[in-house]
Amino acid sequence: MLADLRAACVTVAETVSEHVWSTLPDDVSELPCVVIGLPELGPESEVVFDASCDVYVIGGRNGAGHEDELITLTDVVLAAFGGSRGHKSSTVGVLAVDTVRPTRLNIAGTEFPAYTLSVATSLTTC
Repeated sequence: MLADLRAACVTVAETVSEHVWSTLPDDVSELPCVVIGLPELGPESEVVFDASCDVYVIGGRNGAGHEDELITLTDVVLAAFGGSRGHKSSTVGVLAVDTVRPTRLNIAGTEFPAYTLSVATSLTTC
């Protein structure tokens, strides 16, 4: 269940970026990139879980044009997931973005601007 959700998020992200990781990269030369976080489950009912997975869009070094590059890449990733309408996955149903938050992430001892997209779906256990 968790592995399927994460794999579905990776599949969508790989359609728009060649730099998709399952952990934060150690090398800043890999930026900008998309990182798929660990999935989270919460019970909705006896047989349905609300599931989510954070997708991090990380920009390059701070400087001229990098903020615009980050926002543009975030828009592309958001569109790939279908925004709040969602993207139909063959393995876990509809993946939809329910929040987009600006943040900063530490890579190789330096903070980089990023966005966190919370991608949600519902999973049935039976």
